[in-house]
Amino acid sequence: ALLILQGVSCKKKNKKTAEKMFSPETLKCLVCQSLVDEINHAIDKVDPKKKIETGTFRINADGTQNRVVVPYARSETHLMEVVDTVCKNFEDYAQAKTKSSGKPTIIRITTHEGNMNPVMGQVDMVPD
Repeated sequence: ALLILQGVSCKKKNKKTAEKMFSPETLKCLVCQSLVDEINHAIDKVDPKKKIETGTFRINADGTQNRVVVPYARSETHLMEVVDTVCKNFEDYAQAKTKSSGKPTIIRITTHEGNMNPVMGQVDMVPD
C-alpha cells in the first residue's frame, strides 16, 4: 500500500528522474549482478558432500560404462535446474536508490530465509 501511495504522490518530474536513473543499460547491469548472486546462493545451499554420477549410459565393448562421479553443486544437472527456477526469485526484487549516494540499485525485499531485508533502511524505493 505504501508503494501505491508513493506512486500517486509522485510528480511527473520524479518519474522522468526514475526513468533516467534506471536506463536500460543500468537496469541490465543491476539485474545481471543480482542474477549472479541468486545463482551463487543456490549453489551454496547444496551440501558439498552431495555427488552425482554423470557420463553416458552406453556400454563399451568390454562391458564397462564411462561414468564419472562429480560434486552436484556445480554439475550441469544442478546448474540447469537453477537457471530454470532462478527467475521466480526476481519477484522479490524492487528498484531503489541508496540514501547515502543516490545511486540506483535493485534490492531483494526479503532475504532468502523469508525475513525482511535488513538493508531496506539504507534505500528509498523507486516506483516502477
